[in-house]
Amino acid sequence: MVQISKNKRHQDRPAALEVWDRLDEFVRARS
Repeated sequence: MVQISKNKRHQDRPAALEVWDRLDEFVRARS
């Protein structure tokens, strides 16, 4: 899954950014 994410990273950049935004939000909610 990580390799696929790396390959699609440049193609689906907005989707990747959305994932990072959710992850950041999750981390902030924990701390």
